[in-house]
Amino acid sequence: MQQCKDKKFMKTRMSSLAIALLGILFIILPEYFAFEIGTLPSFTASRIIILLIFLLVLLSKRPFILPINKCAKVLYFLLAVLIAVDISHVSVSSTYAINDAFSLIYDCLLLVILIVHFVRTEDEIDKLLSYIVKTSLVLSAFGVIEFLTGFNICSVLSTSSRDVLQATYERLGMRRSASAFGHAVYYGVYCTSVIPFALYLFDKYKKRIYLVCVIANIVGVLVSGSRGQMLSGFVVLLLFYFTRRKKEKWKYTKYFLIILGVFAFLCLIVPSLRIYISENIKSIMANFGLQVMVSANFGGNTKGVSSRWIQLSGIRWLIMNGKFVLGYGPAAAYRGLVSYYWTTSGWHTIQSVDIGYVGWFLYYGIIGAIAEGFFYAFYLFDSIKRRKKNTSDLFNAFWLFFASYLLNLATSTGVSKLLWVLVGLYISACQIRNRSGGITK
Repeated sequence: MQQCKDKKFMKTRMSSLAIALLGILFIILPEYFAFEIGTLPSFTASRIIILLIFLLVLLSKRPFILPINKCAKVLYFLLAVLIAVDISHVSVSSTYAINDAFSLIYDCLLLVILIVHFVRTEDEIDKLLSYIVKTSLVLSAFGVIEFLTGFNICSVLSTSSRDVLQATYERLGMRRSASAFGHAVYYGVYCTSVIPFALYLFDKYKKRIYLVCVIANIVGVLVSGSRGQMLSGFVVLLLFYFTRRKKEKWKYTKYFLIILGVFAFLCLIVPSLRIYISENIKSIMANFGLQVMVSANFGGNTKGVSSRWIQLSGIRWLIMNGKFVLGYGPAAAYRGLVSYYWTTSGWHTIQSVDIGYVGWFLYYGIIGAIAEGFFYAFYLFDSIKRRKKNTSDLFNAFWLFFASYLLNLATSTGVSKLLWVLVGLYISACQIRNRSGGITK
């Protein structure tokens, strides 16, 4: 009897350790915190954490079961298609194609299976989400420090010798915070993705720390200077507000008014902050055709949409060069294979893709784009179908996340580590509800 208790205790401890590693470290450790061996895929800190969690699985001696619910099958379908496209590109770009296929198997498939293995109750889901949300509070503090001082604390972890994204930008005389994500836009995506789960936890547990995390991530989006993510975050807050009960709406109205009051006060006493926020907001308004005077310099992209609009010509470039079916393969832009069209100067080779939807076509062609579109559409509509209206139900947070993530893909390529962790949690949540009879398969 004592031996059985000891085994159960060890399994619980290992499960708690795996959840803590995923929630506290995995998502936030930067990609440039890594070491390399030849042309092999980088050994990032996040990949080492996946390996450690896999070892915990072996030590726990729990049955290793592949999730087979409908949500998991849709993920397997996406990965099978993308890996097949990668294989088709091996003959012309073997290193990039093999590395991408490895990433899909190791960073996505194995990660999701490990999450479903260790996260088996709704309490464990909430525990992992709580770690993620509370960790975002620390990153927000780092972001504010970077915004005010120009120093990114996470940059001290830079150990990679490869060309890993670690960009720095200024806007309106202020440093755009990138925190641990290599680029300010991706930090903005991270913040808007965390907000729905911070709201869910606050709504369910009524702990003020989660409300503080909501505010911290709103601040994070602002200091990132990412206008697309500011808009996405605003949409998330509106959707959350209008799906509350009437009594709850008044409660959240008070919270939102307090937050606005704090920001208004800070803007009054810090002129540079007032200019920074107001010019970004006016630039967003200009995108929708509103006649506002934007006095700040946005690098020749005052409305913030022109550079993104130009990138749609990348799909035309695919068609012109006979690559529409399978695309150019992984890292096509980095390899100098993609061009965009400027009306003033014609076609120019580029080295980055800033629209996730365009990236689907450029890297995987129409075949991969259809698979990606089906994957996101399924998860969005499935989460809407499963959610319980006007409650603190977990699936209310998930549908807000998937909606915001799809909005973010219009101005970024997303944050894959956070996405796959949350997809793993979604699959786990579906399995838990299916077992309890709360949701149909």
